[in-house]
Amino acid sequence: MDLNFIHKYPLVRILIPLLGGIIFADTYDSSPISIGLFIAVELVLLLILLVLHLKNKSFRMRWLFGVVLAMFLFFMGLMRTQVEQPTKFTCESSTPHLATVVSSVEFKNGRYHLLVQLGDGLKDKIILYLPAESLDTPVFDRNDIIAFTGKLTSPDSPLFSFDFDYSRYLRHKSIAGTCFAETGSVKKLMAGGTSFAGWLYQQRQNIYERYISLGLKGGQLALVSALTLGLKEDLSGDLKGAYASAGVSHVLALSGLHIGLLFLILSLFFKLVARWFGFRDSLALVLTVILLWLFALFVGGNPSVVRSVLLYTLLGLSTLSLRRRVGLNSLAFVAFVMLLFNPFWLFDIGFILSFSAVLAILMFYPLVYSLLKPRYILTRYLWGLIVVSLAAQLGTLPWIIYYFESFPIYFLLANILVIPMITILLYFLVVYVAMLWIPYLAEFLTSLTRWLTSLINDIVMFVGNLPYAKLTDICLYPVELGLLFLLILAFYCLLKFSGARYLFLFLTSILILVGVHSVEYYHHFPEKSLKLIRDGQNYFVECVEKGGKLSLIVPQASTHAKQLVINNHRRWLRSHYHAPQVIDRVTVEGALVYQDGILLFDKASVMLGSESVKQKELKVSPNRFEVDYLILDKNSYNKLAVLLDNYKFSTILAVFNPSVDQKKLLMSICQANNMDYIFLDRKAYVEFLP
Repeated sequence: MDLNFIHKYPLVRILIPLLGGIIFADTYDSSPISIGLFIAVELVLLLILLVLHLKNKSFRMRWLFGVVLAMFLFFMGLMRTQVEQPTKFTCESSTPHLATVVSSVEFKNGRYHLLVQLGDGLKDKIILYLPAESLDTPVFDRNDIIAFTGKLTSPDSPLFSFDFDYSRYLRHKSIAGTCFAETGSVKKLMAGGTSFAGWLYQQRQNIYERYISLGLKGGQLALVSALTLGLKEDLSGDLKGAYASAGVSHVLALSGLHIGLLFLILSLFFKLVARWFGFRDSLALVLTVILLWLFALFVGGNPSVVRSVLLYTLLGLSTLSLRRRVGLNSLAFVAFVMLLFNPFWLFDIGFILSFSAVLAILMFYPLVYSLLKPRYILTRYLWGLIVVSLAAQLGTLPWIIYYFESFPIYFLLANILVIPMITILLYFLVVYVAMLWIPYLAEFLTSLTRWLTSLINDIVMFVGNLPYAKLTDICLYPVELGLLFLLILAFYCLLKFSGARYLFLFLTSILILVGVHSVEYYHHFPEKSLKLIRDGQNYFVECVEKGGKLSLIVPQASTHAKQLVINNHRRWLRSHYHAPQVIDRVTVEGALVYQDGILLFDKASVMLGSESVKQKELKVSPNRFEVDYLILDKNSYNKLAVLLDNYKFSTILAVFNPSVDQKKLLMSICQANNMDYIFLDRKAYVEFLP
């Protein structure tokens, strides 16, 4: 294998150390003082690079130049990531704040909230949760100046390694934390001025309201809004699930397909106009690129749109310079520029999937497409569509399994059916949006839009609801993710270079992946365990038998058990636990016994105080039963004296936030009764079994 081909991709080589610096800075926290050190190191390395370039014009020491350049780019990525890191709040009390509204009020998970940027010296973005009384206050618009009082908090780290890290998620969105505003404290001080971005946002809202006034609704409105405005709020859970099961979720995200069609339409239009007035084609390309960037701002500037617009900008520039090829170097350049602008885009799933799909298409499409040579235009189009779909799916396969624990079986069928229709719809929507304000024509085009979008949604629902449409609950560990990409790379080498050595490399990669998966499965094979887990205001007892049978004891199970299962599904899947059984009645199964709020499992006994208080009226008993642990929450705290008259506990576990007086009283009671006590934080767990 000739490694000289690596030198054909210099931009790929400079991208790799930048990625390393970003990942290193995100993994290991550094103090703010280190930013100054990084800048100093950057300047020293830059000086060394300049000296090497001037002193070694024959480039005999190019290896040293390469090493120093790689170090320079590594520290550049590290420094940019550190600069973008939001503040970690440690404030323990409510204080007044000023802020600028960044987004309009949204309703999610039963709460109203908006994104604001603090203006009292912090300059960080936070999610502000509004009290119920805020519903009667004036609507907040972008750039409004508001005042509020509340405690700024940064989310805690997850309890377990496989839990969703909400703190890291917010950090990658450049959001420092959250704040629950106190009742009556949110005031609008000043209406903000209209910026260019705000004006574009308002135009987007006007078009959206025009869609509604013309009669678009439900899945029709959701699809049109997603394709033209980048808005996905109207997508129902069923429709999202159908697109995911069919393997065509990518058509809902503005990306290469949509920007490519827009580029083609705009460039053809401006070329016709330029030739009509006698201007050069270069002016048409410049106008096309300008409008593409305006469109990127118009739809919110998400990473997939920016990536596509940058690529087509390079395509326009290469066309002007008579160099029409935009390949791996161009993709690396786009990634380099985007990550310098915002290094946290590297951890955005849209960014990851978008670049992985394009990279796979660039690598595999020429190799696979050349295997067949269809004679007719239609068969060539279908073969090209099949190859593109297979390549994109191959490139995104590891990420889809790792993040979503699923894989669509009929993705090829769905893409063959949906992509041509989406292409027709996109061309049609360009005309539709341009004619929205022409009364009678808009109504006629709306009826066609409703018919076409309904047809597409029906096809997607049909494919998504086919038997075995999606494999679910697929577990992939981080090391297996890397090995799966190694396997794909080995497969690429086998296709490109052929030969026995590459077949051996491919088969060896398969064996290594299978072996590592076996080791990981054995390492995570579930043993018997019993845990009390507190997550915010909620808590539950997790009971696992050897082999993975999972039982949950959840106080007031009907209120939050469903959300609890959703929140912990990823960890349970990677721990190889079975589907959880929520126990809320008398149960005797194997080693588990539950009755009247008391759980017996293995050699441990645990009482849920609130459940025992609800089951029966407690009275003073002449015989005190011995129980190892008492889980004391807010509802059972006032019944503690009666509980102590009936039971003898070894340890009390407080799962609520007691006041100072309550904490002192509880500590004195435990000392008087020779009991241990533990106050669990908002995120904590206790392991009962050794």
